[in-house]
Amino acid sequence: MGGDIRILGSLPDGSGWPIAIQDPFNPQRKMAQLSLKQGAVASSGDYQRFIEIDGKRYGHLLHPKTGWPVTGLASVSVVAEHCVVAGSICTIAMLNGRQGLDWLKSSGAKFICCSDKGETFSN
Repeated sequence: MGGDIRILGSLPDGSGWPIAIQDPFNPQRKMAQLSLKQGAVASSGDYQRFIEIDGKRYGHLLHPKTGWPVTGLASVSVVAEHCVVAGSICTIAMLNGRQGLDWLKSSGAKFICCSDKGETFSN
């Protein structure tokens, strides 16, 4: 569960825990910074587990009908009460490929995502 974290309470000073979301195109940069006192964050994407062939990145999430890596989203991070919920939403969004953003918006989940073209979206 490499991209999952569960928060149980605030820092001693009462503030939320800082959680950085990595930029899928530049690992040295953060795409977003969250502050949570409670809940879970999970991330899914094509930027940690992948193979690169002729300059093209192929992620580890495979479309169940074609067997090919999904395309459309490079990264999805979701905030929910439980890691299993946040992780499920992330993975489903990634598997929805180019329709993943619309699916995320309709899910009601709090998210930040990045398309495979580098565009960032959040709610």
